[in-house]
Formats: sequence, structure tokens, C-alpha cells
Amino acid sequence: MLEAEGRVLRRSAFNLGWSLALAGCAAVVMTVGLGCLLSGIYLILSRLLGVAEALIIIGTLAVGIALLTVWRIGWNHRGR
Repeated sequence: MLEAEGRVLRRSAFNLGWSLALAGCAAVVMTVGLGCLLSGIYLILSRLLGVAEALIIIGTLAVGIALLTVWRIGWNHRGR
């Protein structure tokens, strides 16, 4: 019985390690993608409006995305 529990623990630890590694890779890819998206929007807006206005809009958009992410993380852990 003890040996079976050890195998389950080893498998669970292995799965957790892979899940954390994949989540880390996904976070890096998401950050790079979001950075490219925001810089592209900034380049378009800076030509249409001006640099200061484009920075205000992009900064507000970035803060909004960060707040939504933090809210979503808190919402996921509310029931636990």
C-alpha cells in the first residue's frame, strides 16, 4: 500500500513540475505577444494622434489588462 502511494506521489509531482514549466513558458509567450500588440497599437496611434495621447491610451490599456488579470486570479481562488 505504501509503495502505491509513493508511485502516485511521484507521478503527481512530475505532473506538477511539467504544468509549472508549461505555465511559465506560456507566461513568457503571452508577455511577448502582449508587448508586440501594445507597441503596434502605439505606433498606429502615435501617427494618428500624437505621442503623448498615444502613450496615455496605451498606458491605460496596459493597466486595464493588468487589473483584469489580477481580478481574474482573485476570482479563481475565491471559492477555495
